[in-house]
Amino acid sequence: MHASSWLKNRFARSGRRKKTGPVRQIFIYMRKLQYISLAHEIEKSRFLNLGASSRRIITIGTISTEMTFSTKFLVVFLKIIFYHYILDHIVIFLIHSAIIS
Repeated sequence: MHASSWLKNRFARSGRRKKTGPVRQIFIYMRKLQYISLAHEIEKSRFLNLGASSRRIITIGTISTEMTFSTKFLVVFLKIIFYHYILDHIVIFLIHSAIIS
């Protein structure tokens, strides 16, 4: 199977998509930026040797584009709590700086 046909099938399956006007696209882009910076910090913090179980929890909590804004916020909030539990203040600082910047 070629990559192009795979892509076509993949997008054919994702039905009932909202029409993305220019304004909506800007909002989507802005929202993406917020979470990209946060995800980047989380990735950076992974080198602080985490156990396999904690790493699994991180991947479960990854932010998908299908989520509404509130669920995204909840995931981020849970992650902050989770990191606070395991890695104490180092990662809290990282996440905090990601939100500020």
